[in-house]
Amino acid sequence: MTGPSTTAENPGKPDSETTRRKRWMAVMILGLVIALFGARPALVSYHLWQAGEKLRQHHTPLAELHLARVLELDPQNAKGHFLFARLRRKQGSFDGMHEHLEAALKAGFSVERLDREQQFLLAQTGQFRDLKGFAGELLIDAGEDGPEACEAVVNGMMLTYQLSAASGVI
Repeated sequence: MTGPSTTAENPGKPDSETTRRKRWMAVMILGLVIALFGARPALVSYHLWQAGEKLRQHHTPLAELHLARVLELDPQNAKGHFLFARLRRKQGSFDGMHEHLEAALKAGFSVERLDREQQFLLAQTGQFRDLKGFAGELLIDAGEDGPEACEAVVNGMMLTYQLSAASGVI
């Protein structure tokens, strides 16, 4: 007898243990499917958080790994592209920065924050004339980007040998 076992009272019907196993397997498979599809947004959030933390800590290789994972999971993620643009700016890869800024814009990221990131680029590269008075504003009204603004302005001042001005910002 190779088929499922049957009970004496109900010949031809599988016993309750076999039925329970099948139900348990169906529930497990359903749970796994839900977990896999529901885990994607959670993974994206986790990797965005980690990327932001690593950028703040100046661990750019780790930030890049987390951002690559974000865009692998969600290629149109606006914040992922924005943070990748910031990473590229910090690395001095300005073509890569602009590519990710454009992608962030297309994905609906804040135009104000994107413009601000471009101002950070100008400050970082010492192009203070092109900022047209915004250098001071970057520091005064830095908001959540305070450390980024300070770092970009100081790097630009150091690059253009404005050492005493840089020490005043620090």
